Amino acid sequence: MNEVVCDQRLEVEARPKRFEWQEAIRRSLDLVVSAAALAILAVPLLILAALIRIDSPGRAIFRQKRLGRNCEPFVFYKFRTMYSDAATRFPDLYDYAGLTAADSDFLFKRPEDPRLTKVGRWLRRTGMDELPNLFNVLKGDCALIGPRPDIPEMLPKYTTSQRARFAVRPGLACLAHIKGANRLTFAQTADLDAEYVAKRSWSLDAKILVLTARTIVRGDLH
Repeated sequence: MNEVVCDQRLEVEARPKRFEWQEAIRRSLDLVVSAAALAILAVPLLILAALIRIDSPGRAIFRQKRLGRNCEPFVFYKFRTMYSDAATRFPDLYDYAGLTAADSDFLFKRPEDPRLTKVGRWLRRTGMDELPNLFNVLKGDCALIGPRPDIPEMLPKYTTSQRARFAVRPGLACLAHIKGANRLTFAQTADLDAEYVAKRSWSLDAKILVLTARTIVRGDLH
């Protein structure tokens, strides 16, 4: 993890003011839903983990440092969808250092990513690779709805206005998911994340949740 980057305090513009009770309700809902979902999905999660291990060598759970609310780093969990040695096989696909905020056409996830395993492609297409994110919601690192958590290396690439995304907890589902998902560029996604923070409301969260579920059913999320 890049400690220098994570130690930088963001001057978030137009930080929304909300009553503490509203945030308490959001957190309570996150706790109830994530705990219930993990209990219901316990067996399917174990089966998916076994399939990942059978398909390719390596751990079933992928762990990575991500940035949360106020740029606080945390360990993010998801099912591994890539080969364990993907960084060695395809080093060029991990070269984020040369990117700048001006690289508006940058795409994190490619339509035909050579790093993906067979099971990984299916998990990405169905969105089930994100199920372990529920542990992050339970821990309080993430919320059910909010901008997807980014890696520390990408922090300098955000413009001042786009950094408003760090004013709230990152989430499992976000505005970008229903506006184009992985067809969006880095800049487009960052702009939508900032827009979400500016317009955040119960009705918007409900809309994102419903439309994300529809996107997953259609297999158009990844």
